[in-house]
Amino acid sequence: MHPVYNRAVKETEDERIYGESSLNFAYNTKLGNALSFLLLKRKFVSRLVAKKYRSKNSAKMIPEFVEKYGIDLGEQSANDFSSFNDFFTRKQNRDIDEAPGRLIAPADSRLLVKKIDGDTVISVKGYNYTAAQLLQHEELARKFENGTCLVFRLCPTDYHRYCFPDNGTAEETKVIDGKYDSVNTFFVKDAVHTTNYRELTMLHTEHFGDIAYMEVGAMIIGKITPTFKTPGNFEKGEEKGYFEYGASTVIMLLEKDAAEIDEDILNQSEQGIETLVKYGEGIGRKRWTVKLNKSLKH
Repeated sequence: MHPVYNRAVKETEDERIYGESSLNFAYNTKLGNALSFLLLKRKFVSRLVAKKYRSKNSAKMIPEFVEKYGIDLGEQSANDFSSFNDFFTRKQNRDIDEAPGRLIAPADSRLLVKKIDGDTVISVKGYNYTAAQLLQHEELARKFENGTCLVFRLCPTDYHRYCFPDNGTAEETKVIDGKYDSVNTFFVKDAVHTTNYRELTMLHTEHFGDIAYMEVGAMIIGKITPTFKTPGNFEKGEEKGYFEYGASTVIMLLEKDAAEIDEDILNQSEQGIETLVKYGEGIGRKRWTVKLNKSLKH
């Protein structure tokens, strides 16, 4: 049982986890742990799996996958794709919350908001790590002391393209090498975000100051593909890149008092429950906007 909060209907529901039995085997059995250590977390395995899902034969999997998980393809159909990976990395138009000073979610995902106490990211599940460990940069980590960590966890059933949360300018992306573990902390009981392969881009945004934006690779993901070429200027909701087959995570570190995250998301995060969010959906606002609105009420 893995509860997630569906803010569209204001109810908590059980997440349908793709590959749940395989994850249970890999992380909750001795044999599975051994195989994961020896094989599954290795980069060459991700490459082999990626090759399989790029094959024409893999397209046969798409109709059943779409039906089982109720995936909305819009104007497309399950037969429009040349391979499972073609389906998995499909591009669709998305609605963007264009309200001024509104922070948006970068991807279809499950969002958990964590406080940064000093330099330590406080996890509601008790597995703490520091911003310096995450960023592999102690000086940069000091910028985010007492700030906010937003963890957007994508599942295999999600739309796997991701975007920028505001207008701004991006620095050159840096690669932080690491392993390929599952990012589903329901199964993995350690700080995988500090040990997995990841790519870090510093964003200088119009409304939220500097944001550390990080894509985290995961088990059976061989590639994080940027579609925005850094450095350069970007617009809110503009696509930044996509993940190939698997599940993965986008993490954003915000500076202290940079944004006011929506109350329903914060309430769920305090209980350790992730909130379902969509690419382009509003999840918070510039803090001065909140203060101004409150003053206008009086």
